[in-house]
Amino acid sequence: MVACIIALQGFFTPGTAVEVWEDRMVDHYTDRLASCMEIAETADAENVSMPLAVAVAWEESKFYPKAKSHAGAVGPMQILPKYHCPEGRLEGCDLVVQGVRALKKYVLKYSDREKGLLEALCHYNAGNVCGKRSKKYAMRVYRLKWRIEAALYVFGTE
Repeated sequence: MVACIIALQGFFTPGTAVEVWEDRMVDHYTDRLASCMEIAETADAENVSMPLAVAVAWEESKFYPKAKSHAGAVGPMQILPKYHCPEGRLEGCDLVVQGVRALKKYVLKYSDREKGLLEALCHYNAGNVCGKRSKKYAMRVYRLKWRIEAALYVFGTE
C-alpha cells in the first residue's frame, strides 16, 4: 500500500486547492489505488521487484486500468497484446500478469550488463531500439522506483 501511495502522490500537483484535490481523489484515486495494489500483488507473486513494477505502471498509465495508446498498448502496464498475451490476442489476456511477466523478461535479459536495469526499462518502453526518449523514460521509472524503495525502508514495510 505504501508503494502505491508514494507513486500516486505524483497524481496531485502541488498547490492544488483542497476542494479540487478531494474531487480528484474521489474520481480517480480509488480505482487507481486498486489497480496499483493488483500490480504490487502480481509482482510479488511473479517474483518481480514490486517497486519496479509499480514505477513502470505509474509511468505507463498512472495506473489507469483501461489505458490504450495510439500504438495499441493496453492496460495499466501498457503491453502490446500481439507480443505479450497468449496467442497474441487481447481476449482473455490478464494485462497485469502479462505486463509484470514482460517486465521480468526484460530485467532477466539485461541483468548481466553494467546498466542492466536501465537498459531493461528502456527496452520495455521501446522494444528493440532504445532512443533518447526511452532512455529518459527509464530514468524516470528508476527514480520513482528508488523513491518507493526509500519510503518502504523508512516505513519499515515491504
